[in-house]
Amino acid sequence: MKKIIIYFGDQTDKQAVVEQVLNQLNADYRVLQDHELGQRVGTLLGLDGFTKTPDTTNTHHSIDLMLFEEAADEDILQLNTLLQAAGTEMKRKAMLTEHNRNWRFHDLLTEIEREHTYFQMVDAIRTLLVQSSELIIEDYTPASWSAYEKAFYQAYDCINKECSLEEISTAYHALSDAKNSYSETNKI
Repeated sequence: MKKIIIYFGDQTDKQAVVEQVLNQLNADYRVLQDHELGQRVGTLLGLDGFTKTPDTTNTHHSIDLMLFEEAADEDILQLNTLLQAAGTEMKRKAMLTEHNRNWRFHDLLTEIEREHTYFQMVDAIRTLLVQSSELIIEDYTPASWSAYEKAFYQAYDCINKECSLEEISTAYHALSDAKNSYSETNKI
C-alpha cells in the first residue's frame, strides 16, 4: 500500500481504532480535517505537480472515506479483516485515478456519496421487483394494476441501462407508490 487519506466525517469515534490498525500494518496515512477538504486530491497525497492552494471554504461531510493512492486487493482485504476484528469499518473506499487526482477532496466525497445513494436505490428497486411475485392482482383495480405494471417495466429498464440518480430515484418512487396503490376500498 502506498499513501492513504482518511476522512472520518461524523464518525470520529472510530478514528483511534482505525489508526491503530493502520499503524499495525505500517501504513502511510493522513487524516484530513474539514479545512483541508478544498484541496486537490493530488495535493493531499503529495503528488508531483500539485501544490497547496489557498482555500477559504470550510466544508464538512458526514460520510467517512478512505482513499488509497495504490493498493492491492489483498491489502484492502487484510485491512477490512483487521478493522472488523477491531469492531469497526470504513464503509467507503476509493482508489486514486487519473480523473479524481485533480478533484477537490470535497467533490470526491460528494461523488462517492452520490454513487453510494445510486447503488442503494438500485438495490431497493431490485427488492421491489422481487417482491412483485408476491403481489395479488385481485388486490388492485385494473387501473392501479396497469400503473403498477408500467412502473415495474420502467424500473426494470432503468436498472438495466445506465440511468442517472434522478431517473433511478423517480423509478423507485413510482414503483413503490404503484405497489402500495391498492387498499381494501379499491379491491375488485
